[in-house]
Formats: sequence, C-alpha cells, structure tokens
Amino acid sequence: MKGRDVHAAPMDDAVVVGGGPGGAAAAATLARGGARVTVLEEFAVPRYKTCGGGIVGRARRWLPAGIAFERECHRAILYEHGCDLNWTVERSTPILATTMRAGFDAALLDAAAAAGAGVHAPCRALDIEVGAEYVTVHTTRGEFRARYVIAADGARSRIASRSGWNVEPRSVPALEYEIQVDDAVRERFAAARFDFGLVPGGYGWVFPKRAHLSVGVLSTRPEVRRLPTYLATYLAAAGVSGIRHAEKHGALIPAAPRPGGFVRGRVLLVGDAAGLADPLTYEGISSALASGTLAARSLLEAEFEPAATRRSYEAALEHDVLPELRAARRLASILYGSARVREFAFGRAGQALCEAMCDVVAGERTAQDLVQSPASWARLVRVLAGSHRAVHED
Repeated sequence: MKGRDVHAAPMDDAVVVGGGPGGAAAAATLARGGARVTVLEEFAVPRYKTCGGGIVGRARRWLPAGIAFERECHRAILYEHGCDLNWTVERSTPILATTMRAGFDAALLDAAAAAGAGVHAPCRALDIEVGAEYVTVHTTRGEFRARYVIAADGARSRIASRSGWNVEPRSVPALEYEIQVDDAVRERFAAARFDFGLVPGGYGWVFPKRAHLSVGVLSTRPEVRRLPTYLATYLAAAGVSGIRHAEKHGALIPAAPRPGGFVRGRVLLVGDAAGLADPLTYEGISSALASGTLAARSLLEAEFEPAATRRSYEAALEHDVLPELRAARRLASILYGSARVREFAFGRAGQALCEAMCDVVAGERTAQDLVQSPASWARLVRVLAGSHRAVHED
C-alpha cells in the first residue's frame, strides 16, 4: 500500500485512527482537498472484519469509483416465521451488493493513499494528548502529531474514551458465520434473505458471496449468550445444508449515537465510534462513509478552525445523517417491538412494508420520506392501530 511518507513532516493537518470505511473516506476527502493526513490502522491490511458484507444501495454515492463486489442482489426475500409468510422484492438496480470486508476496506485505503494520504498499518493507537494547538497520538510506532484527530476506531473507540467520552454507545450483539457450501446450495441463496420471528427482537440474514454464504443473527435484546443457539436454529430453518466449513465471528453494533456529541476540542468521531449505525437494519457502512466524508469536508471548509469545524460538522450530520437515523428508529419499533404487533402488521401489509423498506435500503427514498409522508405514515399508523387492537382483544 503506497502513500506519503508520514515522517517527512513534523505535523499533519489530521491523523485518522482506524482504516475502515469511515476512516478511509475521511482520509481520501482530506487528501483530495490538499490536506496532509495520516491513517493509523491497528492491523495489517488486508484484515478480517466481522460483518455481513452487505453494501446497501444508499452507500454507493459515498464510494469511490472502481470498488469491486462479490455479488449483486437485485432480489430480496423477507420471511416472517410468526405468521408463516414471506414476500419478495425485486429491483432493476441492486438492492445490495456483497463484499468481503478485508478486500473492501483495503480498496478504500488504497484510494486514500492514491489521493495522497499516508497509511501506517499495523499501527495501534495507545493514547492521545489534546493540546490547544495540536494533538499527539501515542502509538506502537511512535508519536504522531496533527491539528486534528478523526476517531474511526469502532464502537469501543479507544480514542473516544481517551478524549473524554466516558459512555460507549448502546450496542446490540451479532453473530456471523462465513460458510462454505456446495455450489447447488449456494445458488439457492442468490437473493438476499432476511428472517424475522426466530430471534427475539432481531433477525437473521443470508447474503450470497462469490464462493460462500454469510449467515448471521442479531438481537436488540441482551441475548448474546443465546445467539449461537439462535444461529443454529436459523441455519436449519433457512435450509442451509451441506456445510463444508464455517468460520464464526461475533460483533457489537452501535444502536444509538454516542452520548456527549461528536466533537470535543480537536477530536471528531465518525462511523461506529460516533454510534451512527442504522437502527432499522443495523447496517453501519453507509453512515461511516457519510460521516467520514462530512467530517473531512467540515475541516476543509472551516480551514481547521476549531469553533467553525464543530459548527460545520454538527450541522452536516444534522442535515445528512441524524434525521434519517431518528426516522429509522421509528420504523424499527415495528420490527423489534412486540412480536404479535409485527406479525399482524406484516400479515395486513407485508408486501407494502417490504417494498418501503427496500426503497430505503436501496437509496430510492429515505426513512424520513416514509415517516413524514402523510399518506404513507397514515397507512402505517392504521395498520399498527389495527394490530394493537387485535393484540389487546385476544
């Protein structure tokens, strides 16, 4: 991986801690804007990252050209096991594409390096000192100084905790298998699949990759110890058979923005470090790409002046990211609240709900459009009101 020699100057404009989508997007945007920027990635690249690897349609506008995918899914199937129904949604453009995060993240870092960013990997950030004029990051490869630090080091961000954010974002547990199966079995799962009713307060998924399947479950409830049981049940229910090899990985996904805001002094939080995953799907790549890009733009537009940077970044998040997460949280109440309410709602309007959620995931409309449209929201409220009545009358 090529990039600028980060030791050629005593101080950068920004150091980005974390080489995932948010960090790479921030670094590339800063470098293209003429800033001196260094990325510190804890692990050697390419490195494995626990993730279903579903790149939703709305994420594509934040991606550089030339990113390759494993498979593209033009069809998605949603199953509701509580009422034994399923619905299929098809689109002419991909609803989501699948990728292996090792290659995907490496490609994004390569794009940042090509733009002029310096990349150090492996390089673990150990501590941070925030001064009036610059920040010092202490790492396993020495000290790095910059006018700003962008923390893109995940939901349990070391940089955030060392910079005064004392509370981690609320998270939900997920468990994923990368499964090698026979070709015939793999081709039966050419569509993206989502299952509700098997995991309390959560769902299961099957995503097709080039040579295997990504199968996983997550729960919005404290079910982490039971996830292996739920995953085994899900494999059987989905009909994933002929398993040749399976690699199991666990992760915590942020369920809400990190308390305490997103800027403190000369430190900005992006992606999972800021707690910006979608509370409807628990997909975090699109928000990471968006927030990383917006953080970098804010620094450039504010010419690295602290007060102006803070105002610019907070305003950008409020315009492009946070309202969508709030709207998604309203929709999530349907999926992860009462199982009986969800079953009734899908039984009454399953195809319409699936089409609407697909539109949001594919980027064809926003969650805000869905909840703010009087006609759409009125129809949804009527369905939910009917479901509540049905539940209480039982």
